[in-house]
Amino acid sequence: MGTILQTLGLICRISMTCPLLIHYTVTMTRHHISHILLTRSEKGMSLMTPTHKHDVPTHAKDVVDVTGAGDTVVAAIAFGLGITNDPLTLVAFANQAAGVVV
Repeated sequence: MGTILQTLGLICRISMTCPLLIHYTVTMTRHHISHILLTRSEKGMSLMTPTHKHDVPTHAKDVVDVTGAGDTVVAAIAFGLGITNDPLTLVAFANQAAGVVV
């Protein structure tokens, strides 16, 4: 199954712009990273592969404070890896969990 780092590549918070998308695609290919998960505060998350970007909107009704949401995402993905290897399922699960803490 590999480590969380190998499965997700990288977890970070960033706002997306076109040059960054190109940079991530090149970096992923160069370093053999299969997935990058970007947490985007009230905008939800983006799961990137070398060929696709999947935007997952937040499920929180009112975003009050995103402190701790990133930790929740990491914990939910680590827990979810014991159940599935499907990146989109993991992201959907982590997104739901993060929506509870904000």
